[in-house]
Amino acid sequence: MGIPVLVRVAETQSFSEAARQLGISPSGVSKTISRLEDRLNVRLFDRTTRKVSITEEGQRFYDRCRQIVADIEEAQTELTEARVEPRGTVLASVPAELGRRHIVPMLPELLSRHPGLEVKLELTDRRVDVIGERVDVAVRLGDDPSTVDRRLVRRVIAHSQAVVCASPSYVRRFGRPRSPEDLANHNVYFYGSLRGGPARTWQFQRGDERRSVALQGNATVDSGDALVDLARQGEGVIAVFDFLASPAIRTGDLTRLLPRWQVWQSLEVSLVYPKHRQLSAKVTTFADFVERVVSQALEA
Repeated sequence: MGIPVLVRVAETQSFSEAARQLGISPSGVSKTISRLEDRLNVRLFDRTTRKVSITEEGQRFYDRCRQIVADIEEAQTELTEARVEPRGTVLASVPAELGRRHIVPMLPELLSRHPGLEVKLELTDRRVDVIGERVDVAVRLGDDPSTVDRRLVRRVIAHSQAVVCASPSYVRRFGRPRSPEDLANHNVYFYGSLRGGPARTWQFQRGDERRSVALQGNATVDSGDALVDLARQGEGVIAVFDFLASPAIRTGDLTRLLPRWQVWQSLEVSLVYPKHRQLSAKVTTFADFVERVVSQALEA
């Protein structure tokens, strides 16, 4: 019992949160850690009224113990979960706009195919603490510095490109830009916040060729979905990532401009999950579902 309790306290940095996750009392957690310290004759945690922090000796012991606990949990998962038909609850975190536009609409299909599966989905651009918050799988956009943590697995499933687009009515009225520099004569809607302001200079790349173009426009919003909705009205040009633009491009509401040029840097789309959960049937099923949906979303 002592080692699983130590691992949970180290990951949550809290006796009360570790107790909640383990289903025991905080005093039970405290007594277990004290007994373990007495047996090992070493102090594993420093305690104050506000904080629990692991000692240097405790960190070394935790580094060896966490894989033991992970192996035990994986073995229990294999015994309790059906390997053919996934069962149980998946706790997942997905970026808000990617989730709303693509994951959520396809979720009923997944759940109808696997009636024993339940998905608890958090749509947030907050970078969740996968280990501390007991998240089964998180979808991440861009570089992910958290995966230097050896407890985590990061699996890149796609690369998302930003695309420049406008409505067909806009193109008929104002013409189609033939080069990045032509955009300087168009009204552009920008992505940005009230505090940070928009990036009014866009960087374009085609092979080894790079161009920087200063732009002008009369609207800035902090949502890619809102940019797509603005562009549909036929009064401006936008640049958004393909997973946001692709539905409108497929329906003909938007048309892609300058397709041979890449604007901004591409984003890696990755799945991040605790190493010991990578073989769980329920997590594997959900991860495969996300990879399929994202791949379809990027086919703009």
